[in-house]
Amino acid sequence: MVEIKEIKRNKKSYTLVVGEEVIKNVNVDVALSYSLQVGEMAPDKFKEFLKENDRQNAKSYLYNMIARKARTTKEAKDRLYEKGYHKDAVDYAIASVSSYGYLDDEEYAKNYVENAMRSKGGYRVRRELQLKGVSDESIAEALLEMDSDSEFDSAYELAKKYLKSKDVTDEKVKEKLFRYLVSRGYGYDSVKKVMRKVGAEIDDNP
Repeated sequence: MVEIKEIKRNKKSYTLVVGEEVIKNVNVDVALSYSLQVGEMAPDKFKEFLKENDRQNAKSYLYNMIARKARTTKEAKDRLYEKGYHKDAVDYAIASVSSYGYLDDEEYAKNYVENAMRSKGGYRVRRELQLKGVSDESIAEALLEMDSDSEFDSAYELAKKYLKSKDVTDEKVKEKLFRYLVSRGYGYDSVKKVMRKVGAEIDDNP
């Protein structure tokens, strides 16, 4: 049998003293559902209790996390594992939150593109979304919003800001502008058009 020696009530959770072990962050609702009390509990039931406690804590943590900032499924999983939750609890939390539409990689990608297209090109946005674990299919769908015209307009605005108080005829300035726009993920054709429009056109082989 498992001996529960003490149950300490905290503001939002319980702390258990089980044998020589201290178990913190015990979910109050889970504790009540298992009628937790000082005394002995069957090992199988206690193991089941710990599993459910881990699940509910993982779910609560995930809800709090996405309430502060939108996440992809991969980011959510990675964070839960970093916090020490086991696979069962992670899968449970992800499934629970996803069922309510709070974890949606397609929607995340669309919102990401909408915000990023003001200062980044398609290549960079695609790479960033890939690193966040978004599928190529969802990325391609989201990038439909970033057509060549919107990418050009975005790159043009960045170029104007970059060239403020700079000599646009200076070859070094032109080269730095070119590298800057490319580093932001804009396609070669868009960059060349922008360079031409701001009067900083360079050779085709920079």
